[in-house]
Amino acid sequence: DADRVVVMNKGKIVTDGTPSEVFSKSELLKSLNLTLPLPTQIANSLIENGMALSNDILDEDRLVEDLCKVLK
Repeated sequence: DADRVVVMNKGKIVTDGTPSEVFSKSELLKSLNLTLPLPTQIANSLIENGMALSNDILDEDRLVEDLCKVLK
């Protein structure tokens, strides 16, 4: 797992932080034509629909845990 993510565009740092901090900037990443990791996309969809238990789902294991809790 990564502790830090740095996003660069044209040789300049655009954003820098923990995966949770960086991937929460979905509009910025989309504007750079970057795609969010699939677990983050699913988590965002769950959050938007009021179904997620946390807003920092960044990996498959965490996503499965939260999905199981929601589906019980």
